[in-house]
Amino acid sequence: MTWNDVQALWRTAEEEHWRAEYVRRGFADWWEWRKTYVDDLGLDRREWRVEVVPEPLTTVPSWFLGGWRGWKQYVPPDVAAFPTFADVARHPALRDNRTVMDMVGQLRPTRLIALRCGGETAVLDGTHRAAAIAVMAHDGGYAVPPIEIAVADIEPELFERFRRGRLFVSTQPFTFAH
Repeated sequence: MTWNDVQALWRTAEEEHWRAEYVRRGFADWWEWRKTYVDDLGLDRREWRVEVVPEPLTTVPSWFLGGWRGWKQYVPPDVAAFPTFADVARHPALRDNRTVMDMVGQLRPTRLIALRCGGETAVLDGTHRAAAIAVMAHDGGYAVPPIEIAVADIEPELFERFRRGRLFVSTQPFTFAH
């Protein structure tokens, strides 16, 4: 899988759905909003591959949530550093997230975008879908359709910084939070 394929997948998943949000933050378009991630994480220089996710109900909940600002409200207070989707699935407020809950039991075959460091995986795109899978695993009694990931390996320091979170400042380039 090429970077252009990954970028097209990411754009298709997000561009229209998040338009109001990135315009509200002062970004002219989707690419301006996401280009800093590409630059900061070197996404366009990585080797991407597609993998089938074995046993999504046990695999996906163990993956890490990136440090996305909007997801911090779903991190339980007893999680010290890097939340997994299993952590998020047990937070009661997640049950109020209509996007996630509408996917529970209704998920179709899908492809997420992820970063990997050693044996650990963090989701770059598809957090709502990953959260829905984690809720289904937490609640039990669900079957999940085939899930694939477009994945690239990343260095430990960048992986940690991605999971920790970033500070957004209008249209200025943003930096990772420390």
